[in-house]
Amino acid sequence: MLIAMMSNSFQKTHDDSEREWKFHRTQLWLKFIRNEINRPPPMNLLPRWKQVKRCYRFIAKMFRSVFSCCRSTDDEISDFSEEALRRRSQANNQRRRTGIEQTIGAGTFLEGETRYSKVLRLVVLRYVKKKVLHNEMVI
Repeated sequence: MLIAMMSNSFQKTHDDSEREWKFHRTQLWLKFIRNEINRPPPMNLLPRWKQVKRCYRFIAKMFRSVFSCCRSTDDEISDFSEEALRRRSQANNQRRRTGIEQTIGAGTFLEGETRYSKVLRLVVLRYVKKKVLHNEMVI
């Protein structure tokens, strides 16, 4: 019985070996193609468009920050303190979480929070109703 089971397992593995080999070959090709570092030899000397764009954005950002710093007053410079940056990032995270894109006043945050709470409450109610319905169907 053991010999028959092992023979059957070996036969199944052997039958699927070509499909498995093709799957792994395709997986390797996709890994090679998706990886942007691996490019053919004459092209790997040239920078990628994405790198050029990032470099341009970085230089433009540095240029703007240097020259806006020279023209600004002391109050505007102090706005880039660590505390102000932390508050801005917290506000951005809050907006992303609640779906608010504008920060006109405190009312917009409250509207977004209530909308988020309503959606969350509806999702929880839907989940509970499905659980109850599933439990009633099983019994």
